[in-house]
Amino acid sequence: MDEIDESLVPTETNQEEEFRPYFPEKAEDEGVVNKQGLKKKLVKVGEGWEVPDQGDEITVNFTGAVVGGAQFASSGEGKPSVCFVGKDNVLKGCEDGLITMRKGEISIFTVPPALTQGIQSLYPDIPQDATLQFQVELVSWYRVVDVNNDGGVVKKIVHKSELLERPERKDEVTVKYEVKLEDGSLVAKSPEEGVEFLVSDGRLCPALAAAVVTMRKGEQAILRVEPQYAFGNAGRPAQDGLSAVPPNAVIIITLELVAYKLLEYITDDKLVIKKITSCGEAFEKPNTGATAQIRYIGKLSDGTIFDKKGHDGMEPFEFTVDYEQIVEGLDVAVATMKRKEVALVIVGPGYGYGSNGTKTELAVVPAQSTLYYEVEMVGFTKFSFMDHIAVVLLNATLSVYDSVLQCKFPPNTAHCQFFSTQITESWDMNPEQKLEYAAKRKEEGNAYFKAGKYRRASLRYDMAVKYVEFESTFDEEQKKLGKFYKVSCNLNNAACKLKMKDYKEAANLCSKVLKLEPTNVKALFRRAQAYMENLDLDLAALDLKKANEIDPSNGDVTQQLQRLQNMQSYYDKKESKLYVNMIEKLKI
Repeated sequence: MDEIDESLVPTETNQEEEFRPYFPEKAEDEGVVNKQGLKKKLVKVGEGWEVPDQGDEITVNFTGAVVGGAQFASSGEGKPSVCFVGKDNVLKGCEDGLITMRKGEISIFTVPPALTQGIQSLYPDIPQDATLQFQVELVSWYRVVDVNNDGGVVKKIVHKSELLERPERKDEVTVKYEVKLEDGSLVAKSPEEGVEFLVSDGRLCPALAAAVVTMRKGEQAILRVEPQYAFGNAGRPAQDGLSAVPPNAVIIITLELVAYKLLEYITDDKLVIKKITSCGEAFEKPNTGATAQIRYIGKLSDGTIFDKKGHDGMEPFEFTVDYEQIVEGLDVAVATMKRKEVALVIVGPGYGYGSNGTKTELAVVPAQSTLYYEVEMVGFTKFSFMDHIAVVLLNATLSVYDSVLQCKFPPNTAHCQFFSTQITESWDMNPEQKLEYAAKRKEEGNAYFKAGKYRRASLRYDMAVKYVEFESTFDEEQKKLGKFYKVSCNLNNAACKLKMKDYKEAANLCSKVLKLEPTNVKALFRRAQAYMENLDLDLAALDLKKANEIDPSNGDVTQQLQRLQNMQSYYDKKESKLYVNMIEKLKI
């Protein structure tokens, strides 16, 4: 490896030189575009930058001739031909050149015999060893997509959208469509304004839902649909005065994606739903305690307006996020919105006015009403712990100052400058501030837990732990207090998660506690509860046995052990019965 290279010429190798295609860019340029020797000579430069792909439908004017011989084909004067790239023999061998053409381009392709095999089925007089030459003008082309990759739904895009985003299966779409048989008989048609449906629910036939998730807003397409994605063996009886669909019929659907709404389930029980009609700016969303400004109109299912804020010349409604100042369902939905986002928020009765209903200035909201809010997020200011402390201190100082001296702070003093300082994250706080913050959040969490508001309580416990998680700047006493908040808040949060039936997260929170305190009976007990709900009975048994060894007199642990034994007995019998049934079936 230390020797120098003393050779004066490069060493010859037997490796084949790598092929590099040349694509002409200027008129009269010529190049070889594939390894098989297809040549392209550019006669006229096309427009734009887009080119067709394999399988696309192209409309061309062309002539075909044998090199050194006669012309054997043409599209006809003033009558362009329509073919599919790579699927028709009309321009056999030109495929790799056709997918380099732009609209309006004219090129001459010289095709060696190896690429023209099969063209004789159309033109029998062409010799097998003939080199052919095609002059092609690309008049227009349509993108063709095999939606399910099996030929069952073939989409031809007739109007392309400039947008990038597409709906997903969970979203709600508005489409216009017209459905015909191959003979042109009309069998179905949407209303003029279109129809709205959840993609996951489908509409009319399977092809519609399959195709719409490949489309962009404003896109128009023609679908050729095979029977398995249309109406199958049964067909479809005549409806609305239109034709019937015979069994095993191919249908043609003209489809337009008018609009769609991104759908989000805000709560795990899917009782608060957000349908985004206009995406917001950037990525930031309000946090708990943020001051948000929104415009909204609240409606009942029959369209009755029962609440309106920020409209008709009114200032946007301002409130503190997640502090019970508005209906809970609207509150949790707003916390997921970006600036300038517009959405329809659907709130189930449990997150609205429930079994009591209410009466507003505009209307009566009956009990068990589903609420519909049209909401715009105007803006928000994220919560800052130090801003909160500053306001408290400033208000207290002003109160004392007013009462004692009967005057106010002059504007722009050093005091005001101090209190306006913004410190927004935990790393901007000193240890005392972090511990004070954790204590406050735990206190709030406890109040929410006692009120049965477990989601809000869980969030407060999360916030408390976040601010004492990193303790590198803590002294020994502060570390002890920080550990106390981590243990107690994670345990309380686990209790919330059990109430919310989020058993996996409950077990994770208990595991965090057990890393700090391996003999914590409450953590072992609650983790066992979570394991039992997920039917991880062996893991639950390990935790309960350990808890019982640590605290044999704990009645809750003893009771839970008995419940575990009953569950194990039940599932053992169930598995035994399944096994016996399986053996009996094998004997048949």
